[in-house]
Amino acid sequence: MHTLSKYCRIEHTAAKEGSFYFNPYRDVLWLSTDFTEYLQQLTQCYGEQLNGIKTLLVGEARWDETTPAEFTSSYLEPFGGLKVILLLLYTDDEDGYEGTEDGEDADGENGGGVGGLGSDKGEIKAGELYARADKFKAEYAEFLEHHNRPAKSFRCVDCSSTFY
Repeated sequence: MHTLSKYCRIEHTAAKEGSFYFNPYRDVLWLSTDFTEYLQQLTQCYGEQLNGIKTLLVGEARWDETTPAEFTSSYLEPFGGLKVILLLLYTDDEDGYEGTEDGEDADGENGGGVGGLGSDKGEIKAGELYARADKFKAEYAEFLEHHNRPAKSFRCVDCSSTFY
């Protein structure tokens, strides 16, 4: 009873084990890097239920390949109830982000020291993350001036849940 008072059941149309419980006000659906390959199948299996998803987490690499208009029209149509887009900023080379040349941050300074996010292993400084986040937020704000959908809130976050 408690679960059903807080969560809605998202039912898979073909496989019972593909069903799950989701709280649209607290939970976040993460569209991983390969989600575009499965978007049609996701839409077929969950259909209109996807309109109940309020918050999506999208990886920076996939978002940065297109414009906000192209991304939303190509990938976010199934999520009619979307309120928030969280953009996952990559913080090291293993995440798929290559960073700037020679370890420079967005201000052209070399990494390390205070404010960095780690050692010399290709990790990115906080200043560069703020600069990238500002770029993405400005692009999305411009997009919203001409479009009503898909989400009014656009935020950037890293893997440690730090918002930029």
